[in-house]
Amino acid sequence: MSRLRRVVLVIVSLLLVIVVVAAGILIYTVRRPFPKTNGTITVTGLQAEVNIYRDEYGIPHIYAQNQEDLFFAQGYVHAQDRFWQMEFWRHIAQGRLSEIVGEPTVETDAFIRTVGFNRISAATLEMYESEYPEALAILEAYSAGVNAYLADHQDAFSLSQTLLGLQAEPWEIEPWTPLHTIGWATVMSWDLSGNWQDELFRANLLQKLGPEKTAALRPFYPENRPVIVPAAGGAAGSAANFPALANQVDWSQVN
Repeated sequence: MSRLRRVVLVIVSLLLVIVVVAAGILIYTVRRPFPKTNGTITVTGLQAEVNIYRDEYGIPHIYAQNQEDLFFAQGYVHAQDRFWQMEFWRHIAQGRLSEIVGEPTVETDAFIRTVGFNRISAATLEMYESEYPEALAILEAYSAGVNAYLADHQDAFSLSQTLLGLQAEPWEIEPWTPLHTIGWATVMSWDLSGNWQDELFRANLLQKLGPEKTAALRPFYPENRPVIVPAAGGAAGSAANFPALANQVDWSQVN
């Protein structure tokens, strides 16, 4: 074998080794945050054994012996499956997105803080503490489950976190609290209220014209279509009683 051929073989071999090593590092980096879906996980904080089964679509089904363990496990599984989304969203809810993204989201944070998502969330938490301790207990159990996952998976939450940490200073991953769960519910309330003008318009029509004329001008949701919340006292999935229910609302406070 000529000297040139030996040099070429050495170079090709080195390139192959580099490619294999790089591929291995890439696979490890991508798969490192993947949740463990088989076997047994020992977690501090549970009172009894919890069984989690994932169906063919990957959806977890949680079976616990008490309510606290149930929501603890739900928090753990949520963090296991989608902590990057949770982390990003809680920064949105608090107007702290720029801690992750940087300057491009400063105006977004200013808008969120001006509207007051963070203040609304804090007020809601205070209301839970005084009026609904049972709901707060659920939120605390859920938070404990999220934090149990964080304690066992530092620096291995998601590929997104890894990539963002390369282009900027890594941000601190804080413990999860009930405020963070309430915070995103606050943001979703805003996000899902895009039809508020239409709702107010219909409310005024109901007040001034009644349900029959309102239905003629602005037809109600068809009775044979599915609904999220069944009509009070009616069959599940029926919208038949909606006009009657609408008349029970005090629309004088909605103008």
